[in-house]
Amino acid sequence: MLRRDYDAGFESMLIGDCANKQVGHARPFAPYLGMTDAIIPSDLTIIDYADAHAVAFHDINAEWIRSMFVLEAHDIHVLTHPRETIVDPGGVILFAVTDAHGVVGTCALMKVAEGVFELTKMGVSESARGHKAGERLLCAMLDRARTMDMTKLFLLTSSKCEAAIHLYEKHGFVHDAAIMQTYGATYERCDVAMSYPVELVAAAVPSCSELTPPSPRLTACRHE
Repeated sequence: MLRRDYDAGFESMLIGDCANKQVGHARPFAPYLGMTDAIIPSDLTIIDYADAHAVAFHDINAEWIRSMFVLEAHDIHVLTHPRETIVDPGGVILFAVTDAHGVVGTCALMKVAEGVFELTKMGVSESARGHKAGERLLCAMLDRARTMDMTKLFLLTSSKCEAAIHLYEKHGFVHDAAIMQTYGATYERCDVAMSYPVELVAAAVPSCSELTPPSPRLTACRHE
């Protein structure tokens, strides 16, 4: 357990109750890009990483990063080696999928030191934005973090990602100058660092069931 001791994609969220979300195993699904119709909120499921999802992890994240920034060397390394850089060292990758459209979003917890994890590579396909899939992923990942041996959880983002920053704040993340000083150089685009206070781990957090309905599509962005 967690112990005490960007604006383009976080508007991409789907209404759902964290307590009722399904976290399951991979199953066959349709391609994750090229959706033309809206996602049905009740159709979304959160699943764990499998190697079959590696291409989706790369493409969804590369899509949003390239739309606003430059795909950096660190991005390329992580996105092309998700198992080696995230899963095998003790991290987690989750995916948002629908029966009709397959993978539409992803998020990761990457171990950067003993007990220290970065919430990273959160992205939602452009065609899926506006339905709160990203917020559903964030809720699921915070739930997962509470089951892990973790002393610090942080994220790195850009001030251009205003909607994403508001979402992080809504779910308990706070701006952290020390995190910025220690880890901010990881990305050239990073000028905002946030951490999740350990005192909130055992406290109640906003339930996904309390989310407001999806808002009209805005320009928003995911975090790194």
